[in-house]
Amino acid sequence: MVVESPGAELRDTYEKLSAALGAVSEAVAWSNESGELAWCNAAFESLAGASKAQMMGRPLAELLPLYCGAERVGRESHPVSIALQDGIVDTATFDYQAEGKARILELSTRLVWPTEGRRSVVLTIHDITHVHDREHLVFEQRLFLQLLKRVTEASNDADSEEQALHTVLELVCRQTGWPVGHACMSGHGGQCVSRDGIWHGDSSRCEGLREALERDPGVIREMGEAARALARPHFRQSPSAAVASAMAIPVLSGREVVATLVFFSDTAVGCDNDMLHRMAQIGIQLGRVVERKRAENELRQAHAELETRVVERTTELAAANEALQIEVEERRKAEALKDELVATVSHELRTPLSSLLGFTELMLDREFDAGQQREFLEIIHNETLRLTQLINDFLDLQRIESGRMKYSFERLDVGRLLRDAAALYGVDSSHHRFAIEVGADLPAAEADADRIRQVLANLCSNAVKFSPEGGVVRIRARADGGMIEVSVQDEGIGIPAEVIPKLFQKFSRADNADTRRIGGTGLGLALIREIVSAHGGHTWVESTPGVGSTFFFTLPVLV
Repeated sequence: MVVESPGAELRDTYEKLSAALGAVSEAVAWSNESGELAWCNAAFESLAGASKAQMMGRPLAELLPLYCGAERVGRESHPVSIALQDGIVDTATFDYQAEGKARILELSTRLVWPTEGRRSVVLTIHDITHVHDREHLVFEQRLFLQLLKRVTEASNDADSEEQALHTVLELVCRQTGWPVGHACMSGHGGQCVSRDGIWHGDSSRCEGLREALERDPGVIREMGEAARALARPHFRQSPSAAVASAMAIPVLSGREVVATLVFFSDTAVGCDNDMLHRMAQIGIQLGRVVERKRAENELRQAHAELETRVVERTTELAAANEALQIEVEERRKAEALKDELVATVSHELRTPLSSLLGFTELMLDREFDAGQQREFLEIIHNETLRLTQLINDFLDLQRIESGRMKYSFERLDVGRLLRDAAALYGVDSSHHRFAIEVGADLPAAEADADRIRQVLANLCSNAVKFSPEGGVVRIRARADGGMIEVSVQDEGIGIPAEVIPKLFQKFSRADNADTRRIGGTGLGLALIREIVSAHGGHTWVESTPGVGSTFFFTLPVLV
């Protein structure tokens, strides 16, 4: 039997320990009693930028120069020296420069007492630069979200598109440091500028830069045209003698550039992809506000036209007393409908907007895990869809009444459309089961597929909404002469008989505890009637309270 010497066992232990420490990702160095390097692993060699052979015997304070801010840590204050001289071991964070790259290191010192009594220091180094970078990124993102929130609130409160643009110019200049901002609506001569545009700048330096730009507006025109052509932010350094940096942001409504925001500085401004992405988000958000304000203006114009027609009609019938009484009564009803519209719209808009505001503020003020964030985002998403559907219904009815609704009639496979609708709403509702009954010989219809899909979406949504206890939703289609009859049947609360004759009128809803709890504007069925009528079909309903309802509509067969 061969017995190894104690020296061989010690060498074997040393080699195993060296191999283990060499494999760890943190840099590890071991000093002697004088603070000179006695051993290090590969990670320390990579950090110091030199091999172990080059560094052995040199002071660790020299091999690892540390900084506190801009001041270098002296040799006597180096963590290794403090541990050896004073016996103080600690974990601290320092700045470090290597190969022209700034890093942030976390150093931990530990004392080691060999048998001969001479103490040495083990130094463990962890590069935490990425942690600080991530914290800085989170801080910048939080500032941007606050800016985006202020942009949304301020532009929503503005009375006009021009006022919204000026408010956003001021907010972006104030937070991002651009001295001068200029905005121009596409409808206000967007291909040129300048005195007709909107400016923001609040210092003598800004006034000088603005005057230079007004004298030579070419850079404004060039930046605005580039942003419109790209449909995304455009940044340039030194675009003219007076301007050191410039950035243009398109304001997008869908794919349409409705305005441009251009920012200027007489000193160089840093810009990266993150800044351009954030500015793009501001342009998109502002575009949504502009689009909404245009829709509001259209509604106001439509309301003004309605008021004008009412006054004219009243004047025409003023000569006849009986006719005048009828006109007064009609006007009273119109005012009641208007009041009901204001109350209904205010309630329906306030509910999803309150949810959106509440959950976004909650997510901005507190940190949540991924599961909670997803739950909140799903609520925000659903409320946004609800708000979008309400606005779309208003706009669609307005287009139909003004004769601006366009239809694209083509061959339509009704059976396939019904199956798609059932699959969609069957996934959304776990309490309902959708059943399809379509004849094998069902002919094709002549219809606008998108509009009939909208009709089915409203009917399926109502079937789910007004049968809160769940049940079967049956969707049927059959040929009836030259027409195709489609029906959607639920097992819900049903409709009182006195309500049915007015059910397909605008803002008409059954007024009871159940319907008030479920909510709605009474626009969906009116929209269905208008779309089906435009196709040459008609709509009706059969219902028994407490048993359920069946809604019908017809479409012409493709000839």
